[in-house]
Amino acid sequence: MSKLLIGISFLVMLIIVDSTANAENRAEEWRVSCGGVFHLCGFVNADGDAVISQRYERLRRFSDGLAAARVAGQWGFLTPGDSFAIKPKFEQVGNFHNGRAEVILNGLAGIINREGEFVLPAKYWRAVPFGDKAALVIFPNKRSRLRRRLNFDFLLEKFHLLNFENGAVTERPIEFRWFFPLRESGPSDKIWASGDGKTFGMMDEEGDWLIKPRFSHVQPLHEDRAIVSLKNAG
Repeated sequence: MSKLLIGISFLVMLIIVDSTANAENRAEEWRVSCGGVFHLCGFVNADGDAVISQRYERLRRFSDGLAAARVAGQWGFLTPGDSFAIKPKFEQVGNFHNGRAEVILNGLAGIINREGEFVLPAKYWRAVPFGDKAALVIFPNKRSRLRRRLNFDFLLEKFHLLNFENGAVTERPIEFRWFFPLRESGPSDKIWASGDGKTFGMMDEEGDWLIKPRFSHVQPLHEDRAIVSLKNAG
Protein backbone atom coordinates (compact mmCIF):
# COMPACT_ATOMS: atom_id res chain seq x y z
CA MET A 1 0.00 0.00 0.00
CA SER A 2 1.37 3.41 -0.97
CA LYS A 3 2.13 6.08 1.59
CA LEU A 4 -0.73 8.19 0.16
CA LEU A 5 -3.28 5.39 0.70
CA ILE A 6 -1.95 4.77 4.22
CA GLY A 7 -2.28 8.49 5.00
CA ILE A 8 -5.84 8.60 3.64
CA SER A 9 -6.82 5.50 5.62
CA PHE A 10 -5.40 7.00 8.81
CA LEU A 11 -7.25 10.27 8.21
CA VAL A 12 -10.54 8.42 7.65
CA MET A 13 -10.04 6.50 10.89
CA LEU A 14 -9.45 9.77 12.78
CA ILE A 15 -12.63 11.27 11.32
CA ILE A 16 -14.67 8.20 12.32
CA VAL A 17 -13.28 8.20 15.87
CA ASP A 18 -13.87 11.95 16.22
CA SER A 19 -17.44 11.78 14.88
CA THR A 20 -18.23 8.86 17.22
CA ALA A 21 -16.90 10.79 20.22
CA ASN A 22 -18.92 13.86 19.21
CA ALA A 23 -22.08 11.78 18.86
CA GLU A 24 -21.55 10.30 22.32
CA ASN A 25 -20.98 13.75 23.82
CA ARG A 26 -24.17 15.08 22.24
CA ALA A 27 -26.12 12.06 23.47
CA GLU A 28 -25.11 12.81 27.06
CA GLU A 29 -27.30 15.95 26.78
CA TRP A 30 -30.40 14.13 25.54
CA ARG A 31 -33.39 13.71 27.85
CA VAL A 32 -35.62 10.69 28.28
CA SER A 33 -39.16 11.37 27.05
CA CYS A 34 -42.03 8.93 27.70
CA GLY A 35 -45.65 9.05 26.59
CA GLY A 36 -48.46 7.53 24.58
CA VAL A 37 -51.00 4.87 25.54
CA PHE A 38 -48.31 2.43 26.65
CA HIS A 39 -46.01 5.11 28.13
CA LEU A 40 -43.06 4.04 25.99
CA CYS A 41 -39.80 6.00 26.10
CA GLY A 42 -37.39 7.64 23.71
CA PHE A 43 -34.92 10.57 23.67
CA VAL A 44 -35.28 14.25 22.83
CA ASN A 45 -32.44 16.71 22.31
CA ALA A 46 -31.89 20.05 24.05
CA ASP A 47 -34.41 21.70 21.69
CA GLY A 48 -37.09 19.12 22.52
CA ASP A 49 -36.85 17.41 19.13
CA ALA A 50 -37.20 13.61 19.08
CA VAL A 51 -33.89 11.91 18.29
CA ILE A 52 -34.88 8.37 19.29
CA SER A 53 -38.54 7.38 18.97
CA GLN A 54 -40.68 6.31 21.93
CA ARG A 55 -40.48 2.54 21.63
CA TYR A 56 -38.71 1.34 24.78
CA GLU A 57 -40.32 0.20 28.05
CA ARG A 58 -37.69 1.98 30.12
CA LEU A 59 -34.69 4.17 29.31
CA ARG A 60 -31.82 5.76 31.20
CA ARG A 61 -29.75 8.72 30.09
CA PHE A 62 -26.53 8.09 28.16
CA SER A 63 -23.48 7.41 30.30
CA ASP A 64 -20.06 6.59 28.88
CA GLY A 65 -21.59 6.54 25.39
CA LEU A 66 -24.28 3.93 26.09
CA ALA A 67 -27.83 4.10 27.43
CA ALA A 68 -29.63 1.31 29.28
CA ALA A 69 -32.90 0.35 27.54
CA ARG A 70 -35.53 -2.24 28.45
CA VAL A 71 -37.45 -4.31 25.90
CA ALA A 72 -39.85 -7.15 26.78
CA GLY A 73 -38.68 -6.98 30.39
CA GLN A 74 -34.98 -7.36 29.55
CA TRP A 75 -32.27 -4.67 29.69
CA GLY A 76 -29.58 -3.97 27.12
CA PHE A 77 -27.52 -0.93 26.04
CA LEU A 78 -28.17 1.46 23.15
CA THR A 79 -25.77 3.52 21.04
CA PRO A 80 -26.64 7.12 20.06
CA GLY A 81 -27.54 5.65 16.65
CA ASP A 82 -30.49 3.76 18.23
CA SER A 83 -29.00 0.30 17.82
CA PHE A 84 -28.19 -2.19 20.55
CA ALA A 85 -24.47 -2.40 21.29
CA ILE A 86 -25.39 -5.00 23.93
CA LYS A 87 -28.60 -6.91 23.28
CA PRO A 88 -31.31 -7.04 25.98
CA LYS A 89 -30.83 -10.07 28.22
CA PHE A 90 -30.32 -8.73 31.75
CA GLU A 91 -32.85 -8.43 34.59
CA GLN A 92 -31.22 -5.24 35.93
CA VAL A 93 -28.32 -3.03 34.89
CA GLY A 94 -26.30 -0.15 36.26
CA ASN A 95 -24.93 2.69 34.15
CA PHE A 96 -21.61 2.40 32.34
CA HIS A 97 -18.63 4.24 33.80
CA ASN A 98 -15.07 3.95 32.49
CA GLY A 99 -16.15 1.08 30.27
CA ARG A 100 -17.71 -1.14 32.95
CA ALA A 101 -21.27 -1.76 34.17
CA GLU A 102 -22.91 -3.90 36.84
CA VAL A 103 -25.61 -6.25 35.53
CA ILE A 104 -27.96 -8.88 36.98
CA LEU A 105 -28.25 -12.16 35.09
CA ASN A 106 -30.20 -15.15 36.45
CA GLY A 107 -30.58 -13.34 39.75
CA LEU A 108 -26.86 -12.71 40.34
CA ALA A 109 -24.62 -9.69 39.75
CA GLY A 110 -21.50 -9.44 37.62
CA ILE A 111 -19.60 -6.80 35.61
CA ILE A 112 -19.49 -6.42 31.81
CA ASN A 113 -17.41 -4.34 29.42
CA ARG A 114 -18.68 -2.28 26.46
CA GLU A 115 -18.70 -5.40 24.27
CA GLY A 116 -21.09 -7.11 26.70
CA GLU A 117 -18.43 -9.57 27.87
CA PHE A 118 -18.20 -10.44 31.56
CA VAL A 119 -15.02 -9.20 33.21
CA LEU A 120 -16.39 -10.49 36.53
CA PRO A 121 -18.79 -13.48 36.38
CA ALA A 122 -22.38 -13.05 37.56
CA LYS A 123 -22.20 -14.85 40.89
CA TYR A 124 -22.55 -12.08 43.49
CA TRP A 125 -25.41 -10.27 45.19
CA ARG A 126 -23.80 -6.93 44.15
CA ALA A 127 -20.76 -6.29 41.96
CA VAL A 128 -19.91 -2.59 41.59
CA PRO A 129 -17.01 -1.77 39.21
CA PHE A 130 -14.00 -0.15 40.88
CA GLY A 131 -10.95 0.78 38.81
CA ASP A 132 -9.71 -1.51 36.06
CA LYS A 133 -9.16 -4.65 38.11
CA ALA A 134 -11.39 -4.59 41.16
CA ALA A 135 -15.00 -4.54 42.31
CA LEU A 136 -17.00 -3.86 45.42
CA VAL A 137 -18.98 -7.03 46.01
CA ILE A 138 -21.57 -8.52 48.33
CA PHE A 139 -21.66 -12.29 48.43
CA PRO A 140 -25.05 -14.04 48.05
CA ASN A 141 -26.86 -14.77 51.30
CA LYS A 142 -30.30 -14.44 52.86
CA ARG A 143 -30.45 -10.81 51.64
CA SER A 144 -30.86 -12.09 48.08
CA ARG A 145 -34.60 -11.61 48.55
CA LEU A 146 -34.22 -7.87 49.06
CA ARG A 147 -34.67 -5.33 46.25
CA ARG A 148 -31.44 -4.14 44.67
CA ARG A 149 -30.84 -0.67 43.30
CA LEU A 150 -27.90 -0.53 40.91
CA ASN A 151 -26.79 3.07 41.19
CA PHE A 152 -23.20 4.28 41.11
CA ASP A 153 -23.95 7.41 43.11
CA PHE A 154 -24.83 5.64 46.34
CA LEU A 155 -23.08 2.87 48.25
CA LEU A 156 -25.62 2.32 51.01
CA GLU A 157 -24.49 -1.16 52.02
CA LYS A 158 -21.19 -2.62 53.21
CA PHE A 159 -19.01 -4.34 50.60
CA HIS A 160 -15.93 -6.52 50.26
CA LEU A 161 -13.18 -5.18 48.02
CA LEU A 162 -12.49 -7.89 45.42
CA ASN A 163 -9.33 -7.67 43.32
CA PHE A 164 -9.62 -9.68 40.09
CA GLU A 165 -6.12 -11.11 40.54
CA ASN A 166 -5.84 -11.46 44.32
CA GLY A 167 -9.44 -12.26 45.29
CA ALA A 168 -11.22 -10.76 48.30
CA VAL A 169 -8.89 -8.23 49.92
CA THR A 170 -10.99 -7.10 52.86
CA GLU A 171 -11.69 -9.87 55.38
CA ARG A 172 -15.05 -8.41 56.36
CA PRO A 173 -17.42 -6.01 54.61
CA ILE A 174 -16.63 -2.33 55.14
CA GLU A 175 -18.16 1.03 54.20
CA PHE A 176 -17.12 2.86 51.05
CA ARG A 177 -17.70 6.38 49.69
CA TRP A 178 -16.80 7.48 46.17
CA PHE A 179 -13.70 9.69 45.94
CA PHE A 180 -14.54 10.98 42.46
CA PRO A 181 -18.05 12.06 41.29
CA LEU A 182 -19.07 9.21 39.01
CA ARG A 183 -21.24 11.38 36.78
CA GLU A 184 -18.00 12.95 35.59
CA SER A 185 -15.16 11.32 33.70
CA GLY A 186 -12.07 10.78 35.79
CA PRO A 187 -10.01 8.29 37.79
CA SER A 188 -11.94 5.53 39.48
CA ASP A 189 -9.14 3.61 41.21
CA LYS A 190 -9.31 5.44 44.54
CA ILE A 191 -12.10 5.30 47.10
CA TRP A 192 -12.88 6.42 50.64
CA ALA A 193 -13.15 3.44 52.98
CA SER A 194 -13.96 2.84 56.65
CA GLY A 195 -13.54 -0.35 58.64
CA ASP A 196 -15.47 0.86 61.67
CA GLY A 197 -17.98 3.16 59.97
CA LYS A 198 -16.61 6.13 61.93
CA THR A 199 -13.25 7.09 60.42
CA PHE A 200 -12.44 7.09 56.71
CA GLY A 201 -9.21 6.80 54.76
CA MET A 202 -8.37 6.39 51.09
CA MET A 203 -7.94 2.90 49.57
CA ASP A 204 -6.78 1.81 46.11
CA GLU A 205 -7.94 -1.14 44.01
CA GLU A 206 -5.27 -3.37 45.53
CA GLY A 207 -6.77 -2.80 48.98
CA ASP A 208 -3.80 -0.71 50.18
CA TRP A 209 -4.36 2.41 52.29
CA LEU A 210 -3.17 5.50 50.44
CA ILE A 211 -4.35 7.58 53.40
CA LYS A 212 -4.95 5.74 56.65
CA PRO A 213 -8.39 6.23 58.27
CA ARG A 214 -8.50 9.48 60.23
CA PHE A 215 -11.43 11.50 58.82
CA SER A 216 -14.88 11.52 60.38
CA HIS A 217 -16.48 12.88 57.20
CA VAL A 218 -15.43 12.74 53.53
CA GLN A 219 -16.83 14.04 50.23
CA PRO A 220 -15.97 13.37 46.56
CA LEU A 221 -13.21 15.30 44.81
CA HIS A 222 -14.25 18.62 43.25
CA GLU A 223 -11.83 20.86 41.33
CA ASP A 224 -8.87 18.92 42.74
CA ARG A 225 -10.13 19.35 46.32
CA ALA A 226 -12.07 17.08 48.65
CA ILE A 227 -13.88 18.30 51.78
CA VAL A 228 -13.04 16.20 54.84
CA SER A 229 -13.45 16.52 58.59
CA LEU A 230 -10.85 15.36 61.09
CA LYS A 231 -12.02 13.09 63.86
CA ASN A 232 -12.50 15.05 67.08
CA ALA A 233 -9.61 14.05 69.28
CA GLY A 234 -11.39 15.41 72.35
